Formats: sequence, C-alpha cells, structure tokens
Amino acid sequence: MTDNGTIEQRIEQQVYERLSHVIDPELGRSVTDLGMIPAIKAVKSDDGANHYDLTVHVELTVPGCPLSRTISERITQAVLTYPDAKLTPNIEIGAMSRDKLEKLVGELKAERRQNPFNKPGTKTRIFAIASGKGGVGKSSVTANLAATFSALGYDTAAIDADIYGFSLPSLFGVHSRPTDLNGMLMPVVAWGSR
Repeated sequence: MTDNGTIEQRIEQQVYERLSHVIDPELGRSVTDLGMIPAIKAVKSDDGANHYDLTVHVELTVPGCPLSRTISERITQAVLTYPDAKLTPNIEIGAMSRDKLEKLVGELKAERRQNPFNKPGTKTRIFAIASGKGGVGKSSVTANLAATFSALGYDTAAIDADIYGFSLPSLFGVHSRPTDLNGMLMPVVAWGSR
C-alpha cells in the first residue's frame, strides 16, 4: 500500500466519522447509522499537494426524497470543514435498494414498538390537550406549547388526533404531506417541531 493510499483511506474513514454527526431531518438519526453512506472515495487532486477530490455516495430512503437537498447540503458542509486537507466534495445521490429499505424500515418499526417511556432515565413527557367540546382552543394551545418547548431547545412533536377537522398543519404553516417510507409515515417538520 502506498503512502497516498494510506492518506486517502484515512481521509475516507475520518470523513465517514464526521458524517455520523449529519442527521437525517425526517428520521432524526445520523446518515451513517441509517446506512445511507455506502461508500466514500478520496482521490488526490492534480492541482495541490494537500487537495483531494472526495466522492460521497448517498442512498436516500425514497427516490425523489423531498429533503435530499437539505441532506446533501449538510454532508457537503461536513466535508468542507474537514481540517486536515482541502477536500472538493462530489455528492452522488441515489436510493436504497428495496431489500435494504425493507430491512431499515423493519428495524425502525421494531424500535417504535418498544415503549420509550419505560426506559430508565428517559426525559420524554406527554401532554394531552383534550376537551369534550369543540372550538375551545385545543389546537391553539397545543401549537403554542409545541412551539414554546421547541424554542426552549426540547425535541418536540405534536399529533392532531381530530379526524374530522385537524388544524395543526395550518397552525404550523405546513403545506406538505408526510413522507411515506415504505408504509411508515415520517412527520413533517415545522418551526423546529414534528
């Protein structure tokens, strides 16, 4: 193995480690934990002693993922802040194979079936806003609580269980639909809340 090969492999490994801090905005987990980075390839550039062209292969969970640009920008930013060499990123976006996606969805569903509130040390709290009468401001209170908790730095989610006239999407200014990840709906993010 040549010295260049060793340096390139070190760069690939260190960039992969840096990408463990890039979070998928829908799934809330790192792109490396989700298996979205199958390969990274560093090649020495012709125009500098410490300059490398870096190709990052990204497999998104669904073709045409609405947040592919966000994920790509986060990966690019992680690559550009690499301290030990000048890297020119090339992000190649693709989609996971059906088998890989089914395996990932199975793992995510298994995690969701576990009761997260029974785990020792969990800080998750549920607030239920309810009333026997309509039009009293349940959705407004819910939206304001979610926005306030999010502004305070808490990971926050709001669920509107009113099947007749849900109003949380309009209160949060959401116009998009949840992403269907092989039968599992991923919540829309607005104002820092899900």
